[in-house]
This record gives sequence, C-alpha cells and structure tokens, in this order.
Amino acid sequence: MAGIWSALKSTWLIAEITTLDESTAPTDSELRKIANHSVQSDQHVINVCDCLLDDLKSWDKNPPSAFKSLQILDYCMHEGSCEIKEWFQPHINVIEAIGGEQSSQASRLRKYALEIVNLLLNEAPLQAERVNSASWKPRMDRLITRDWASRSPANRQESSKVEPPPPYTPEDSGKGGKSSVQVTEKSVDEGGHS
Repeated sequence: MAGIWSALKSTWLIAEITTLDESTAPTDSELRKIANHSVQSDQHVINVCDCLLDDLKSWDKNPPSAFKSLQILDYCMHEGSCEIKEWFQPHINVIEAIGGEQSSQASRLRKYALEIVNLLLNEAPLQAERVNSASWKPRMDRLITRDWASRSPANRQESSKVEPPPPYTPEDSGKGGKSSVQVTEKSVDEGGHS
C-alpha cells in the first residue's frame, strides 16, 4: 500500500504545479521532487508520464497547464528517469499537435512543444544539455504569459506546500473539470516564429 501512495505523490505534485497561477513558474524543488519520483520505480514513471500526457492532450482547454506540463517533462528528461524519454517517444504526435498561431500563448506553447519534440527525436542535443544544465535550466523560468525574449525573471518562490491532497474518491470525479484560467486572444508581435 505504501508503494501505491508513493507512486501517486508524483501525480499530486504535477497537479499542484500545473494548477498554479499562470504567472508563477514551477520552483526547482517542485520539479526536483517529480524527477526524483520518476527514478524510484517503473510505476512512478508510468504515473508521471500518464499524468503529463493527459494534460498535454487537452492543451486547448488549459494552455497554461499544458505549458507547465511541458516544463515538467523537459525537467524530467534531463534530471529524471531515462525511461521518461522512451515512454514519450511513441506519443510525439500528441506533443507535435500542441499550440498554434491563434494567440500569443498558443504560439509560445507551440514553440516549446517543438523544442521538446526535437529533444525526443534527437539524442545528441539531449545528451549535450544533460551535461550542461545552463543550456536548458532557463526554460524552467519561462511563462506562457510573457515574451521569453524579455528575460525578466519569473516568480520562482519556493513553495511551502509539501502535503499531498487527500486521496481521490469517486465523488470527486465531477469536481474541477473546467479551468477558471482565461486565455486571452492577442495578436502576436514577437518577430519571426520558428
């Protein structure tokens, strides 16, 4: 039973991070906890990947949450289990379909998704980034609400929350289905897109 609770902790941590205010980047300690969970067992890897994939599949319902899921995936590919990359390779099409040009947030989401796809498809860039954390750690400071070229620091205060939420019960299944985060449509004036 303890193994099941331990495996579910990573799912709770992911939910906590992805539902934070969109103007708050995940903290290093939050990301590190999830990466550490991913190296504990195969069940932990499956829980982390299933949770992230579900969030990425519904990116259009909550782009800020999907963006933070990409950050978690990015971090775990560098600091977590190597099985994370292997698990996501058959699901590259889900990540490739993320984002678009309809808003600045969707455009940023698309750009980040394509960066992740490149790392999933090409081992050399991922290995180079694993050796040099300075090359990828700045991506953890990105926010979907801000032009990344601005380089202004994100709000990365350490979270004081450590306790997971109470266990799931069937009557909880209807709660929280819709996000209260509003995605506003704005014209993209960030120069060229890649």
